[in-house]
Amino acid sequence: MLKQIIFFIALVAFANCQLGGQQTVPVTSEVIDAVKWATSQLSQFTLSSGEHTVLNIRDVTVQIVAGSIYRFTVDVSVEGVSYSCRVAVAVQPWTGMKFLVPSELPKCTQN
Repeated sequence: MLKQIIFFIALVAFANCQLGGQQTVPVTSEVIDAVKWATSQLSQFTLSSGEHTVLNIRDVTVQIVAGSIYRFTVDVSVEGVSYSCRVAVAVQPWTGMKFLVPSELPKCTQN
């Protein structure tokens, strides 16, 4: 019976999330958490040390792997200067870990 339940849960997860593939998603509380964390890491990519204020979140996708990889574009303002940053954040909720995906480090351009 336990094997059947596990199989059913895996089947539902696969059907809903397309494991391994990217899926466009709305801005949810999980996305907002990833964006807030990522924004705190952006100073080395914007070369600005001031507070990074989120203006907009767009182009959000999620990829289910060993956790979730959220990819998004975040528009931020730092001391009156606006930037658009493409970011990929890996989230492992069972460990509490979040990290920038090393092969997809943020790319920020000044607007």
